Amino acid sequence: MFPKKIKITDELIQLIIDTRKEHNLTAYQLSEKIGKNKSWLPNIENRRTKNISRDDLILLFKDFAKEENMDAEEFVIKYLSPTATVELNDNVSVPNHYLQNSMGIYSPDHDMLHISDEERIKRMEYYIQDKPYEVDLMRLKKNLKDLSDTIIDEFSYCETPDDRRNMINLVKTMRVNFQGEFAYTQKLYQFPLFHGDAETCFGKTVGEDYLQKTNSNIESFSAKQKLLYSYADICSDINFEEGNYNLFVDLILINEKTDIEKLDDVLFGFESFIYELHEYLLAAKNEALINHHPCKINFIRLFEHIIKSLNDFISNVKLDYHFEYTMPTQDTDIDELIKKCLELNTITYGIKQAIRNKKQ
Repeated sequence: MFPKKIKITDELIQLIIDTRKEHNLTAYQLSEKIGKNKSWLPNIENRRTKNISRDDLILLFKDFAKEENMDAEEFVIKYLSPTATVELNDNVSVPNHYLQNSMGIYSPDHDMLHISDEERIKRMEYYIQDKPYEVDLMRLKKNLKDLSDTIIDEFSYCETPDDRRNMINLVKTMRVNFQGEFAYTQKLYQFPLFHGDAETCFGKTVGEDYLQKTNSNIESFSAKQKLLYSYADICSDINFEEGNYNLFVDLILINEKTDIEKLDDVLFGFESFIYELHEYLLAAKNEALINHHPCKINFIRLFEHIIKSLNDFISNVKLDYHFEYTMPTQDTDIDELIKKCLELNTITYGIKQAIRNKKQ
């Protein structure tokens, strides 16, 4: 945030003096405390030094900031005069009151400061201007740090290993979501769900009702989204678009001369597909249950496609293997479809054994 070389101003000198005096330190003592020559800080306070490095500024305030669970740059912004001009990277300078407001960092006497009408108007004019990238980047970093602090604080309340794993997986998922489809994730995280404690904000009765309905909305959305994800996962394996891998094309292109390693790879892919199908069925069941409607998805064509592909595979490899499989009907409920899905694993195992017997 601060540049590598910082100009020493009267406001910065005053902050240094006020801070060390509050901690009952002389300029000589503070110099030696941070590992500097004892005349280093007196030279700064007596204006015999014009600039200070960012590293030295951080070193100077690091221990004081740590006492307040802040980093040194935040500490400087909090206690520096609101009217002071602060240098940032890229030759950007902004009034400190803007940084304090942007980052939500205020000195203890902030509300008691007298601001003239002229100064108030001046500040308002500054706030409505477009701000430099560096300022927005600084605000982003501050909010990310606040988010990190909040998550770590919640993590300390996790009582079981499962709770801790769930928290870790939550953060992993957040990162994956942002790395994957940033624009969609950004839209999702902009939904206004909570602003502090709901019962405190809205009152006990309204707050409880809000939380109950919000939880219902989240469960409904989550179930629908999981179903969409499972559907996309299934479709990706039967996608006939040029340039995309298709598991079922591999299944029917296998022949008697295909080596056993390739056959194993294809069957492993098929087993993964059966698992995805199982998850799709569970997602459909869960979504229908949560949203109180019958499951209307037609799975029949999908099962027909699977069985045909398996029969083509057996025929092409010329295996001595036969299986019986009763196709589900439109009236078959989800629980029965899940059982029919699991039967496919038994068939796959039988095909593997037949391949081993033939290759021996």
